[in-house]
Amino acid sequence: MFRQTLKAEGKALGPDDPQTLSTLNELAEILTPQGRYAEADQIYSELIAAQRRTLGRDHPAILLSMSHAAENLEEEGRFPEAGKLYSDVIVAQRRVLGPEHPQTLRAMTMLALTMAKEGRYAEADKLQSQVIEIMTRVFGPTHTSTLQSMEMEALGFSREGRYANSEKMFRDVIETAEKTNQPATVAEAWYNFACAEAARGRPNEAFADLNHAIENGLISPGELSLDPELKALHSDPRFDALVAKARATNSARKK
Repeated sequence: MFRQTLKAEGKALGPDDPQTLSTLNELAEILTPQGRYAEADQIYSELIAAQRRTLGRDHPAILLSMSHAAENLEEEGRFPEAGKLYSDVIVAQRRVLGPEHPQTLRAMTMLALTMAKEGRYAEADKLQSQVIEIMTRVFGPTHTSTLQSMEMEALGFSREGRYANSEKMFRDVIETAEKTNQPATVAEAWYNFACAEAARGRPNEAFADLNHAIENGLISPGELSLDPELKALHSDPRFDALVAKARATNSARKK
């Protein structure tokens, strides 16, 4: 559908028209969760080239597209390339948007996560601590962005083998989000906690956490099946039942 729309818009409006570029971006964003990384990478390259022709080299929209392209590389496991692209984006965002802009801080968080996946734990911890300090100071300790950054650090702790630190931070985030009526953040934190437990080889805890995520409003049941962080759970018969529960819960909420 998106490809047909893209072809029609490109013919009618031109390849550099804002509507054509918007459709191109939407297509890339649906390909990454499907694991179609090479296709997404090609589309992001086309999108960024077109944006540079029409917007200039360092327009915020281009930097956001570059960040998304880095996320696609990171999901594909191409960590050095993703890290290099994130670093380039952060340098430009600090200059164009400022060092405390939400997009700059998000790119820093994603770079820290990529570093952790490469085993560069000390660098990841240092960078993510900077992000949390800035967000706490600028947005406050209970802001959604602050809590999400704490989730990313908790994931990093788990990958580093600092399980007690990871669990404490996840539970702190969940408790704060519950107290401040942020159900989406509660669900997301339980989901990420489940990913950390699955990676540790603790399926019972992971399934319990995923159930909490669904009960608190997880609205992406398809992500359960596609997320590589949960691959270790796929062979467990409880996994298909959980996906079915997520779909049923999601359908019930839409009524």
